[in-house]
Amino acid sequence: MPKANSPPEPSEPRRRRLPPAQRRAEIVDTAGRLIASTGVRNLTLRSVADELGVATGLISHYFVSIDDLVTEGFAHAGTGSLDAWDAYARVAQAPVDQLRRLLDYRRHREEFPVPLLWVDGWQAAYSEPHMRKEVVRQMDHARAIISRIISDGVDAGQFSTTDVRGSATRILATAHAVTIQAVMQTDEQFLLVADFVLATAERELGLSPHTLETDH
Repeated sequence: MPKANSPPEPSEPRRRRLPPAQRRAEIVDTAGRLIASTGVRNLTLRSVADELGVATGLISHYFVSIDDLVTEGFAHAGTGSLDAWDAYARVAQAPVDQLRRLLDYRRHREEFPVPLLWVDGWQAAYSEPHMRKEVVRQMDHARAIISRIISDGVDAGQFSTTDVRGSATRILATAHAVTIQAVMQTDEQFLLVADFVLATAERELGLSPHTLETDH
């Protein structure tokens, strides 16, 4: 008596077909998340394809060059990170309280853990022209966030500076040092630099010492 046919092996569900614009956005978002977690130089068309569960050919259909995908992925991740940073500050009403939240690196280290994104981006910008323009644009975005708070604080009589952009640039420069420390150093060393950022901002804006400190 012939054996009954065995039931076919269940196949993996096929990914839903997406409109081109939506698929491209999905690829860029995935590239950004991978860059933030594993670094710029580890991103490949294959790594994005594997993360999405699609063929590499689908990724290369939208991005022939890995350089283009790296740049767009970094831009997406960087803008998202800075927008979250800005939104976190804007929860407060007064400019001095917004700046305090903006520079609260003890909390940021846990809630916005993306320092590798920036350190890797700066390094790539030094040697890879396709990244330099985007990294500079992101740094300008960060400076604009700080400048907006400082300008509002000057108007409200909370800050004292005659050079909003200059003060924002110097505060941002010390903030970059915190980012490097977050990747490279121990908690103790990181906190020393984080406190230096607060002290720098207080001096720049005519604030009393410890004004920007927070209780944790």
